[in-house]
Amino acid sequence: MRRTAAGGALLIAGAIGAALLFGCRLPDTSEQSSLMGALERKSGKIVYMGIDANIRVANQAGGAQQQITDDAGQTTDAARFYQTPIWSPDGKRVAFVGIDLFQGRTAGRVVTARADGSEAQAYSTGGRLPLNLYWSPDSRKLSFLTAGPGGGGFLLLSWQPAAATPVQTLDAGRPLFWAWAPDSTGVAVHAGSVRTSGRRVSFLQVGAAVIESGLLEQTRGTGARALPAEFQTPAWVPDGSGVMLATAAADGRTDLVVVHPEQRGRGEVVATTRGAVIFLWSPDGASLGYLTRREEGESSVSRLHLRDVATGAETTLEEDGIVAFFWSPDSGSVAYFVPSVISQNEGSDQALVLTLRVHDRERRSSVDIETFVPTPQFAAMIRLFDQYGQAARIWSPDSRNIVYAAITDAGASIMVARAAGNLVPRKMAPGLIGFWSWQ
Repeated sequence: MRRTAAGGALLIAGAIGAALLFGCRLPDTSEQSSLMGALERKSGKIVYMGIDANIRVANQAGGAQQQITDDAGQTTDAARFYQTPIWSPDGKRVAFVGIDLFQGRTAGRVVTARADGSEAQAYSTGGRLPLNLYWSPDSRKLSFLTAGPGGGGFLLLSWQPAAATPVQTLDAGRPLFWAWAPDSTGVAVHAGSVRTSGRRVSFLQVGAAVIESGLLEQTRGTGARALPAEFQTPAWVPDGSGVMLATAAADGRTDLVVVHPEQRGRGEVVATTRGAVIFLWSPDGASLGYLTRREEGESSVSRLHLRDVATGAETTLEEDGIVAFFWSPDSGSVAYFVPSVISQNEGSDQALVLTLRVHDRERRSSVDIETFVPTPQFAAMIRLFDQYGQAARIWSPDSRNIVYAAITDAGASIMVARAAGNLVPRKMAPGLIGFWSWQ
């Protein structure tokens, strides 16, 4: 969970460096009345990691609580905690990571359970610590990244009891990013970085055996060189018609190219930019959001671009320093985060602060939602937002609310904010990170 990817680190570090300003607005710790949460229409549920390191499920007002785990805790020589909870797309199960420490030794496992905590199943990861989790779109398989001796490993977990081999190794690399195909037949993998040798982008067909086919070679038909540019996670077009990569163009630019594993030489350049790039498709597949960063003199410039694929019309949010963005389920809005750094007390200690804003595409305007100090878990998620943006949701299914985790006067809290910005965010429950169900 705390792995820092090269591309993400560049984007967030550059933005934070540019934000070392005095006079930053302090977090607003006021909250809306809990009565509003009790009366408002509910949409989906939130799974979250409590401050006691147990996993719980609740609605957006903190009601209808379900205790998924209750055995996290610490003794003199042992500790157990749970983290990284996410929903299966069908909303029937949750998955999370369990960590046990005993006399200096650490063991990890991946756990899945029904949303009421029943039918829990744990899977050993062979001494390697599990990190990011990502369900297949059909909710039948769970993929996860591990860390340990020998580099990062990429594993596939099938929680079906009939599975002959419950855990299957798919790939290895450091860093490693992946995206499930919409039909759940396999994953697009980006292994390595511009600073490592053996970098590759591949499609892994998942079945009785893992079949790998290269994706970079298929970009040759676009006129681009078959070299990856500086990006992180591949992103499938929601209808499955292809997967987006970033390739190095001959003139020093970066092409965003859509290719299909079975259609060699038919790649399509969707957009061209410069510098490092991170991207996410809108859920309806009609638009592409991409965040760029490049160096200009002694400073870095980052921009968020929202592009209509059919017309080529593009809106650029001119605010410098944007480090992450997330599409609403209805594709009508984008939540994005801008960092700054504030001094704590009168000493030299500084804290990262994030401002959450929402851009309404129809109105072509953005609204400030809240400025807050993120929990360490939420800040780590932000650094890998393109991976989490495909594996989990911070938006409610009805596109009306956003969940985030902040350090408030009352401690670490799961917060719910109205995307329209017309209500003060509300504390849902004490917690460190949470995600909304898909439906």
